[in-house]
Amino acid sequence: MPVMQCGEEKCEQPISVSVAPEGNPIARELGMCVAYVCCEQCGRFWCDECAASGSACPECGQARTGPSPPHALMVMMGHWRADVLATVSLTRSDS
Repeated sequence: MPVMQCGEEKCEQPISVSVAPEGNPIARELGMCVAYVCCEQCGRFWCDECAASGSACPECGQARTGPSPPHALMVMMGHWRADVLATVSLTRSDS
């Protein structure tokens, strides 16, 4: 699971990018943002709280879009312009 940084300068909310439609449930339990928007032009991401400030990218004016499984797969495969902070494997162990 790629972890992105929110595009708002003062926000430190990590963003979990997942192909699961509702986001990674373990990431949610860890307090990561699983609902986000991004700019396809700039490659920036915003957490759900910061995304509420507008529908256009403040950098280039392009419309920001919500997550989708194909988009998440592009990020995971390295076909996205934004910098990935980390790649994390979150699993639950019942042992």
